Amino acid sequence: MQRAKQDLSGAPVTVVLLSGGSANIRWLIELLRRDFDTELNQAEILTLKDFQEVVSKGLAAECARRYYTAEGDFSAVTYNRVCLILDPDESGHEIKKFIPRDVSLPKADIPGVLLPSASVLTAFRDRSMRWRVHLDRAPRRCLNYYFLRSSFDPNDIQNLQNVEEKTVHTPKNFRFDPDLTLELGVAEDGTATPRFIYRQGRTEADTVAQQGRPFFLDMTTGDSLPIGKAYLGLDFGTSNTSVSFVNQTSIQIFERRSQERSWNELVDLAACLPYPLSAPLAQYVSQTDPARLATAGRDFVESSLTLAAYTAYQEYCTLKGRAETRILKRLRKRSAGPAWGLFKDSMEQLGSQAMFSAAYRELLHSELKREIDNAVEIMAQHKHGKATEEMANPLRVVHILANIAHLAFGDNGFGIFQHVEKQRFSVNY
Repeated sequence: MQRAKQDLSGAPVTVVLLSGGSANIRWLIELLRRDFDTELNQAEILTLKDFQEVVSKGLAAECARRYYTAEGDFSAVTYNRVCLILDPDESGHEIKKFIPRDVSLPKADIPGVLLPSASVLTAFRDRSMRWRVHLDRAPRRCLNYYFLRSSFDPNDIQNLQNVEEKTVHTPKNFRFDPDLTLELGVAEDGTATPRFIYRQGRTEADTVAQQGRPFFLDMTTGDSLPIGKAYLGLDFGTSNTSVSFVNQTSIQIFERRSQERSWNELVDLAACLPYPLSAPLAQYVSQTDPARLATAGRDFVESSLTLAAYTAYQEYCTLKGRAETRILKRLRKRSAGPAWGLFKDSMEQLGSQAMFSAAYRELLHSELKREIDNAVEIMAQHKHGKATEEMANPLRVVHILANIAHLAFGDNGFGIFQHVEKQRFSVNY
């Protein structure tokens, strides 16, 4: 937080994203709120089902970008800030501001910072990066230099990157330029070669410079990898390993779906529906195997009709008083047909009295009712091997049920009671 204070320029932290399996220890969130109450008092800490999935999902997105553009956010990217401290003629360490010679270079306004964290260096695979820096005195004998990871302390050995060599000796008999020019070439494997230019000539032969010893820059590899048909990513954790798999077909399917309004709406609805619906809907929209798509769609339709039937039946039970009813016997099993039947019977009994179930009346309008009737029949045939996967994919009905459920639960909270304690009967109960 201290290191980021200058970059934030007074702006508050608004979002905290935890990643990695250790974040699944839920008290980590409470410790963050306790220990960083001042810094994170305006921040939303995103709560995920599995924080280790952040890594694998990020890998899947990276693979997709590499497939289409041959580039990505994780290729030739620095992990931390790259800092450089100079000491001319052992006169003392100078923390100076570096001015990029190339407008395409990431700009760091903080003295001593050469590259900000997460700098993408793919554009400099075949050419060197250059900066100019003005020192208090020219390095007439030698120049000590310290490339550091997010540190301004040359004695910080753990963050020093050019461990093997830290000094270049100055050539003799030349006139110094007003500013020293730093040239840094970075290979695809992260090998960085510094070059200090004391005088820039018209030609390379007229230029006076000294090259430092190559060292490894703390960054991801920038190797130009061949584009494959499938990617397998492994995130090795302390107690378990997260596996991410994505293939060419999946990328093409998601690309096509991203252009279709109905699929985009379903993705949005999966994030706001009650959990009994959001979980199967998320499975449906993430499914790319045609053979499993119909099954995933059937799971969502069955869940939607069951929740609608339970909601309508329970509301009917609150209104029927002591009257007996046998309509629950219609629910012989939890599948689309019986659930759809129980829902229609319950709504018929409710009539105009429905409150919680009012939004579900839309399903009984002739056009929508006919579509659901057809979908329920085809899904039953598919379950018994009498319909193909393509015929049984209920995209239209999934879209209808998701939208109606969103209306039904838009103003009504859905959840469970926790830590309920039984109380003795009294005059208040």
